[in-house]
Amino acid sequence: MIIGKIGNKQINTSDLNIEGINPDTIGVFVKVALLTTLAGYLEKDTVSVNGKKFFSKPALNSFLSYVLNDKRAAPRTFNLDFEFTGDSNTLVASEKNDYDCVISFSGGVDSTAGALYALDKGMKVLAVWIGFGQKNEADELRVVKKLCKKLKIKLLIVKINLKSYVDAGWDRWKMGIIPARNLLFAAVASEIANQSTKEKISVFICAHKEEINYVNTDKSRRFYSSCNRIFSKIYSKNIELTTPFFDYTKPEIISFWKNHWSESFGVAPSETVSCYLGNNCGNCKACFNRAISFIIAGQKLDRYISHPLADKEGTIDKGYIARFSKLQIERKLDILYALHQYEEIIPDSLKVFLKSRYHRYEAKINLRLKQLSKVKIY
Repeated sequence: MIIGKIGNKQINTSDLNIEGINPDTIGVFVKVALLTTLAGYLEKDTVSVNGKKFFSKPALNSFLSYVLNDKRAAPRTFNLDFEFTGDSNTLVASEKNDYDCVISFSGGVDSTAGALYALDKGMKVLAVWIGFGQKNEADELRVVKKLCKKLKIKLLIVKINLKSYVDAGWDRWKMGIIPARNLLFAAVASEIANQSTKEKISVFICAHKEEINYVNTDKSRRFYSSCNRIFSKIYSKNIELTTPFFDYTKPEIISFWKNHWSESFGVAPSETVSCYLGNNCGNCKACFNRAISFIIAGQKLDRYISHPLADKEGTIDKGYIARFSKLQIERKLDILYALHQYEEIIPDSLKVFLKSRYHRYEAKINLRLKQLSKVKIY
């Protein structure tokens, strides 16, 4: 089936080896999400969709351009122009389900915590894992299968072969970021949610407080609200894209998990996976963020090829210390605490930085530790 065109390049479902969902019945929003991701990799602005227009063209172009223009990673500024050439958006009827929570599930701390949150609230959960050629795909899938089995929740495995695009764009799209990744997740999950017999269905993309900002364009407030407006145009159901963690940081999630969910569900934060390369490299941003959160939350660290606090590739120095003044206060406190705890292994430049900052923030760090021990997630 023809999905559409990016520039003069025709995109077909057969080229993408789609598994887990019927490639011949995917709806227009999934097509749009796929084409947006590929436009990001191909660095093209002109996109034609084989489907009927479902949203104001100026509003859709503005939103999708915004999603691609990730301020951390995009190789250039995008100004997308979508055209629609098909006649119908009608989805072929799929098998009905009775889920009231569909979770984009990567096996990381946030998505696993989202599953625990939903189960704790008595929701019937479907976990959807999408493999698209990410470098940590095999590790993610191994962990996802294990976690879903322990939690006794249904797992839907979807594969869309974008590996050649991911590999070719790895350096152009910085920090291991996949263009419009969460847009694709939201689109696939919303089609599944549309088949639910429940009156209200939640779709979880489990971002946390520190990520939900204008810089992370597919985890921003605008991303969630715009997707929900799109859902209301396409579907006749009350489908809401959300995260349980709008107001909670990753260390707060881990602390609550340790105190309330570990015993109840028999799953620990350490059983999740985060590394971009799938091998606990210790040098990528995902490894660093996980280590910082585990340290401040009192969770034992993973084994790493290179200890994240040793900062062998300058992830901390170049990525966080350089913009320390712009970080949220919780993030500042968490980083300073972790550096202080591992002062013997951090580079000399970080020791100098720590010496000039730690005592200034020490009282707030102690308050942060007390707050973490008592945090509640409702």
